[in-house]
Amino acid sequence: MILTAAGNIIIGITGGIAAYKACDLIRLFVKDKFCVHPVMTKAATEFITPLTVSCLSSKKTVVDIFDSSIEGNVGHIELADIADLMLIAPATADIIAKIASGIADDPVSLISMAFYGTREKPFVIVPAMNYRMYHNPATQKNLEILKERGVIIIDPEEGELVCGETGEGRLASVDVIYNVVIKALDETRDMKNINAIVTAGGTEEPIDPVRVISNRSSGKMGYAVAKQLKKRGAKVTLISSVDLPDPGVDEIAKFKTAADLKDILDSKFPSCDLLVMAAAVADFKPKEQSDKKLHRSDGGITIELEPTDDIIANLAKDRGDRFIVGFAAESEYMISRAKSKLESKGLDMIIANDISRSDIGFGSEYNEVVVLDKNCEKTIKRDLKINIAKGIVDEIASMI
Repeated sequence: MILTAAGNIIIGITGGIAAYKACDLIRLFVKDKFCVHPVMTKAATEFITPLTVSCLSSKKTVVDIFDSSIEGNVGHIELADIADLMLIAPATADIIAKIASGIADDPVSLISMAFYGTREKPFVIVPAMNYRMYHNPATQKNLEILKERGVIIIDPEEGELVCGETGEGRLASVDVIYNVVIKALDETRDMKNINAIVTAGGTEEPIDPVRVISNRSSGKMGYAVAKQLKKRGAKVTLISSVDLPDPGVDEIAKFKTAADLKDILDSKFPSCDLLVMAAAVADFKPKEQSDKKLHRSDGGITIELEPTDDIIANLAKDRGDRFIVGFAAESEYMISRAKSKLESKGLDMIIANDISRSDIGFGSEYNEVVVLDKNCEKTIKRDLKINIAKGIVDEIASMI
């Protein structure tokens, strides 16, 4: 599953006569470079065929909970994770009731449950049904429940219904649905005009052809920040020393040494708006590197070290209006040392974490950080790194 330039949309189609209008929506989204992932209930296939939907979206339509076409070991979770927005159009009274009640027994309700589990991304439901069903107290109560939970409901239009009666229940026009979806996406993409660089992983400073001075940085925090920035519309270049799954960024560049990282940043920094320096850069490197492997039989050795370039401080000197975020991994005096680095290196923000704790930080899926700028500090309590990254990006977005 690859993020497109515009983004990823899940479209759920349920069993109503208005199902054919979903085809027009898919055409519009695809035309505007969105990647559309279609999901259908069994009832929806009585109105339009999965083949038609697949041809329009260029994606295999999911019609079964255990459909192997959903990529990944837990496909519905991974599909929900990669999507920027989920749209159900048309939404029957049945699917509305299921989502409001937490029932997940078909592809649309199952993926809805996974997608809206954390309430971070827009979820749009477009009801379409007979006016009696729409005004049924149970349906209205379910819609109220969903609205209270933050779901965007596009009310049906009044007009002639398939049964020959007239009333409120017709699917909203394709143009109205499209405009609501685009507006919802724009509101979540507060970084869409930002060209960001994120660095991740540790440096390796060679001692001889096989040994290096390095650190325990896994790069997971940097990758999580890059993923969150991309989700919020930024153009993201990830500069990494580790091999982790592509978080869907625009470009990945690789480095090993601090000098490699400096060279890449020197070429890319002038064109960025935001630098998040999550990489753990060695403060020292061997003054001389042996061109031959050192052996135990050679006896004891002494390695003379010299400082590496302070990359982030040097970049900050010629920053212009760029926003620069640093990281401070500390084992003691965390806040005071982070504040000192914030000032001495000329940063806009610094993220401090306690590396003496075994339940967060290096190698862990979890972290806990303190976000500091010149005016305040905010603690983001222990959580998965992807959620910590969201909190960090929230703080950046409030200042940039």
